[in-house]
Amino acid sequence: MFLTVEQAADLLQFAPATVRRFALSGALPAAKVGKFWRFDESLLNEWLRTQSLENAKPCLSVDAKVHPISKSALSSLDERLESLLRLATEEKPSDSKRNFAVVTGGKSS
Repeated sequence: MFLTVEQAADLLQFAPATVRRFALSGALPAAKVGKFWRFDESLLNEWLRTQSLENAKPCLSVDAKVHPISKSALSSLDERLESLLRLATEEKPSDSKRNFAVVTGGKSS
């Protein structure tokens, strides 16, 4: 079955202007009969299937190699995190009286 530009656009989910541009450039299988473009539906379906296969990317999560984390790697990570936490909690305010006043909103006695 041969399709008009509008029917081909509907089949491909393209705008009619895009179908005309692709047909004119030769990217889309089409024939110009007089001043009208005609599209073979089976060729359009095959073109779409080919485009889909060319653009398909393998799912990386399926082929990804999982590297198990060893206990030594976990313990070194644990040690690094612990040391960072100690640094954050060991810092003392430079002026404890001033900070007390700011936090409580009052004066220290």
